[in-house]
Amino acid sequence: MALSAPKSCQVILIMDPHFGNAIENIVKLMPVWIIDSPVNRSAVEHVRKYNPNHYLLSLLLYFSDENVIETFRRALNAIEDHHGSSSQVLAYESLRVIGIPLEPAISIVLNNYGFSQIAVETDGFIAKK
Repeated sequence: MALSAPKSCQVILIMDPHFGNAIENIVKLMPVWIIDSPVNRSAVEHVRKYNPNHYLLSLLLYFSDENVIETFRRALNAIEDHHGSSSQVLAYESLRVIGIPLEPAISIVLNNYGFSQIAVETDGFIAKK
């Protein structure tokens, strides 16, 4: 059974371990997945404590034996499971990634998940299906 979709069809993936409290404004706008780190975990705990209705904030575990590509692939798989067409009436169509540059291996992963348009930003990139 599909769940109701959020107003936005964009998801943000934050791979920057030092992003921290900047998530407070973003999480009000759309679903946010953020890589686990002491700084980010503290910010997530703060948002959850003071804004318990912000259930669209997910902490992505960090594994020290993974490289960035493996972590990105695992994150995209989780995002697909939660925000893709198998779980949402209106699936996400856009992914904003902050904290990693667009590399050829990242482009391949994006293409494998159906993203065909990618625009580079100063702090990451936006991919659209």
